[in-house]
Amino acid sequence: MPADLAFRIFGGVGASVDDVAVRLGGLQSQRLLGILLAQDAGRPVTVAQLVEALSQPDAAIRPGAVHVAVRRLRARLDRGDGTSPLQTVDGGYVLERASFDLDDYEAHVGRAEQHVTDGGEQGRESAAHGCGQHAL
Repeated sequence: MPADLAFRIFGGVGASVDDVAVRLGGLQSQRLLGILLAQDAGRPVTVAQLVEALSQPDAAIRPGAVHVAVRRLRARLDRGDGTSPLQTVDGGYVLERASFDLDDYEAHVGRAEQHVTDGGEQGRESAAHGCGQHAL
């Protein structure tokens, strides 16, 4: 059975498998995961975009180094069944979204907004506050 994979950006970029934090490795792996998570779900990132995003002002990264970083991150994100959510697509890479704390946050904010919009005067602020607190 594939493991439960979750991503987070709040409190630092990271991932967990079955609620156990994944050791991403160095800063480059964290930055790579952050770049992939910043994309709309299912939208590929080209190698050229990753080269630009991962390069430092005083040290450009080469495409070969991007491929190595992706290979390492892919291995660290293994679901336990030999598969990874980090896939190669024509011209780049795409990260299949699993559970993602930003999606959870947006859902809680949406529920809070719905309470404010739909709720009556009594209890509306309390319900919205509760959803907003859970989102944080």
